[in-house]
Amino acid sequence: MADESTANSDGAVSGSAKRRGRLRVSKKLRITFAKFAVSSAAATVTGQLMLVLLFWTHWTTAGVSSAIAFVAGAVVNYFVNRRWTWGRRGRAAFRTELLPYIAVIGAYGVGTVGITKLVHMWIAPMLEDTAFRGVALNGSFLLATALLFLLKFVLLDRVFGDRGAAGNRATTSPS
Repeated sequence: MADESTANSDGAVSGSAKRRGRLRVSKKLRITFAKFAVSSAAATVTGQLMLVLLFWTHWTTAGVSSAIAFVAGAVVNYFVNRRWTWGRRGRAAFRTELLPYIAVIGAYGVGTVGITKLVHMWIAPMLEDTAFRGVALNGSFLLATALLFLLKFVLLDRVFGDRGAAGNRATTSPS
């Protein structure tokens, strides 16, 4: 029997594949997610390097270090994702692109910084050595980013993806 199910451009499934419990995701969405993962890894490395530099050298506190690390990663994330992952070029529309990005990343930042700070507050009394605390801080930062990763992708795909009306998106040609 031929499978009559198809996945649309959003990755939604219809037909017998859905009835059998399988979820088919479009090739375009898989490629977009892979690019998002690579660019997020670059942003995470940037943030981790900043965290190590600031916290392990005693330049600032755990909360401030993780906040600065987050902002450094967010800047890398914005430019790489906008250009490479979603192919956006030209000037970003403030209301429909930049403001939603800031809202998504802001909520993501509150989550990652909050989790990192809570873990540090919990482990600091148990660990006197800065190196061990730094490892725990990095681990909690990575855990927080991993937990919120898929949600961030879904929301940013709504911001930068091409599923919206053309009038709500920045131009795709170089300016």
